[in-house]
Amino acid sequence: MMLGSGLAVFITICVATMDTRAQSVEKCLEAYSSLEMQDCLQSVAKRATAELDDLVARLTTVLGPEEREIFERANRSWATYRADHCECAAKRFSGGSLESTTRITCWAMLIEGRLADLRKLYSDVLKASP
Repeated sequence: MMLGSGLAVFITICVATMDTRAQSVEKCLEAYSSLEMQDCLQSVAKRATAELDDLVARLTTVLGPEEREIFERANRSWATYRADHCECAAKRFSGGSLESTTRITCWAMLIEGRLADLRKLYSDVLKASP
């Protein structure tokens, strides 16, 4: 299956900046059919979203009130950024078959990156909490 050059460049840049867990997204892009690719990417995004939700919930229970308020505000801002950024990326292929593939790929990769960022930033808090 041949990816559009714009999508290939977008994915290459994203994968180069993500931690090794993004390899699951790369594996999805090797699927034989568009349907297999979409199903795989949906699965990756669903798993990553569940992990992110769990991590955010855990952090909000262990952070102090002031830090928790800032963290929650940052999380809302990040979610808005993710939605807008991925919509912008997808619109490059508006109306084409790559539009939805680009959107879900972007979504999954940004979530994976957010997970890595939060784990690194709050590693001390996460180690100290049950």
